Amino acid sequence: AQFRERKMEKTYTGVVHGEIEKDSGTIEAPTSRIAGARKITVSGIGKYTSTEFKVILRKKGYTLLELYPKTGRTNQLRVHLLWIGHPVVGDSLYHGQSRKQRAGLSASRLMLHSKKIVFAHPATGRKTSVESPLPEDFKKEWKKLTA
Repeated sequence: AQFRERKMEKTYTGVVHGEIEKDSGTIEAPTSRIAGARKITVSGIGKYTSTEFKVILRKKGYTLLELYPKTGRTNQLRVHLLWIGHPVVGDSLYHGQSRKQRAGLSASRLMLHSKKIVFAHPATGRKTSVESPLPEDFKKEWKKLTA
């Protein structure tokens, strides 16, 4: 129920193309499904979506950041980051293969990681947090991109 009602707090770690100038901010843009496609886009007739972000590090034309989706729409983070001109590295659905190949990625990997989720425990109601460390392939790709 919490997942469906979007009552969970989520934190993601991501790497995007370009160096985001602001240290933190909020991206608010309505999104909707593109008719006949599996893609989502920013659209004036879409549903409200909001994502907060905090820059961790800027290096060699890339930005490592934490993302906090305040709404939970399909592909929200990817669409929001593309919309502000900083697509997620390795995003072949929204940004195409050619950019991924130019970036020299060895892994076929979207540089977006679900870092943390916080929810009310179903039995006790207590705030529960589950964290996942960055996978080794994510760390290796970041080092390779910024070497």
